[in-house]
Amino acid sequence: SGTINADPGAKTASADYFKITVTGKGGHGAEPEKTIDAVVVGSAVVMNMQSLVSREFSPFDPLVVTIGSIQSGTRFNVIAPRAVIEGTVRYYNPEFKEKVPAAIERIAKATAEAYRATAEMEYSNLVKITINDDACTSIAREAAGKIVGRENVVETPPATGGEDFSEFSSIVPGVMCNLGARNEEKGTTYPHHHGKFDVDEDVFVGGVAFYAQYALDFLDKNKD
Repeated sequence: SGTINADPGAKTASADYFKITVTGKGGHGAEPEKTIDAVVVGSAVVMNMQSLVSREFSPFDPLVVTIGSIQSGTRFNVIAPRAVIEGTVRYYNPEFKEKVPAAIERIAKATAEAYRATAEMEYSNLVKITINDDACTSIAREAAGKIVGRENVVETPPATGGEDFSEFSSIVPGVMCNLGARNEEKGTTYPHHHGKFDVDEDVFVGGVAFYAQYALDFLDKNKD
């Protein structure tokens, strides 16, 4: 709490969504030879995808492929005919927009075929890369210094989270900043998506002041 971040260049990554539907053949758990187990196939797809980042793409280009959900089966003694896998992809390299989906689909289909099943993929590009404009960032850093002090204007590395702010900044120059809200005394120390996530709401006053200061400084610099 009490810090503000404003860095130029890449800020947040592109965020994509994919869904893979594996279709096998269901049956009784006591007769697996008469089935094509979608649980086994789906598990194999997930495990085979783990090599995608480490073996197909450069370690110098950030890439995250996360499986957030795998749903299959209804009963402990019934072999499932279907498995649905959902996940997300994060990256900064625009070339990955085509390369990564193709690689995921190839792995899913080839793995399913090896187990006599089939796999179909749905893929959506959700948000773009957020790029902070240099000039806007310069104004933001100056404005932040006036509010929290220059020593509290901090730098943070680019994040692989995704932001729809990119829809704005891809059209007009902009800057996305972070307002520090971690306070150990108040217990606001948990990250996003954690069950105990909370923020130090006292920092909102500084956030509003920063927002207003940026507007004033921007108008002052562009009054001609």
